[in-house]
Amino acid sequence: MNPGTVRVWRNRFASYRLKKLGAVAAGRGRKPVISELKINGTVELTRFSKPEGATQWSVGSRAARSGVSPAQVQRIWAARGLKPHLVETFKLSEDPHFDEKLINVCGLYLDPPENAIVLCLEGNTSIQAMDHNQPSLLMQKGRGETMTHDYKRNGTTTLFAALEVATGKVIGSCIAKHRHEEFPGFLKTIEKEVPNRLEIHLILDNYATHKHPEVKPWLDKHPRFHLHFTPTSSSWLNLVERTFRDLTDWPLRRAFSTQSRTLSRQSRTTSGPTTNTPSVSGHENVPIDGQQEDHYSVAASGHGSRRSGAKSFSFHCPRGSTKDHLPHAAAASPRNSVQIPAGSLPFPAFPRQ
Repeated sequence: MNPGTVRVWRNRFASYRLKKLGAVAAGRGRKPVISELKINGTVELTRFSKPEGATQWSVGSRAARSGVSPAQVQRIWAARGLKPHLVETFKLSEDPHFDEKLINVCGLYLDPPENAIVLCLEGNTSIQAMDHNQPSLLMQKGRGETMTHDYKRNGTTTLFAALEVATGKVIGSCIAKHRHEEFPGFLKTIEKEVPNRLEIHLILDNYATHKHPEVKPWLDKHPRFHLHFTPTSSSWLNLVERTFRDLTDWPLRRAFSTQSRTLSRQSRTTSGPTTNTPSVSGHENVPIDGQQEDHYSVAASGHGSRRSGAKSFSFHCPRGSTKDHLPHAAAASPRNSVQIPAGSLPFPAFPRQ
């Protein structure tokens, strides 16, 4: 280092101290290859225009139009977080009673009534029983498991599921169709599983089956059932959707079924606890006998129950999925379903339609 450079830095330190010691002085340093005007033009055209014959810009097409290299376009986009190849979707609910229904559902999650159970009910329709034409090939080093693209359809089944918010227990039933004729049958299954001393509050969507005129007489004869509908286009408020996600991603995604009955059995036994089958989270499940047990004693112990030969079943959602995302913190305790006096809900149950 020559004496002149030392004098420059000594004078700079004396004038600015540490404030500008690491900054490049004005007029010094590497000059920009692309002008600020061209950079701004590239950004504006990327955001507000489309290439001819295409719906999005690529690095190559944008570089050709801007007169810069593809690498420079990539750096411009990366510095500003521009990703023309990505698109996100959204949907706004047009339900005129959105606020009222939102408060209704969230109120059940956060402050459930006394001597009552809150269940999130949903039906997963058209679960296909598919069988591939040839056996799959096991994974090897450098290659994943492979299977044929062609498959054979062997019918479909519908899974009705009711998730208990406080404990994560799921009551389910596999049926052939999702119609108003079958819906009261699943409500009867819920009634058998829930002790008579508890009121039943169901959170469900606006599917026509749930509001069918022929369902109303059954509800009138069973007054302990209270229906709470989510706003239109707001199924994300129903926590049972997470159960369907786990069921689809793990037990059913690559399952082969030669009959729809086999698929129904996979839906029950793969997700439900058996002697050697781990649940979705990988925890070992403890078997219990087939007798009808108290609803809360089963849920609080973390066990599920299943009656042999019956279409209905129940299992316990694994920790780390549904339970950890509940709105209230101490969701594991069944006592969280006892908060306020019965009959004094801060929000009315919606009328049965």
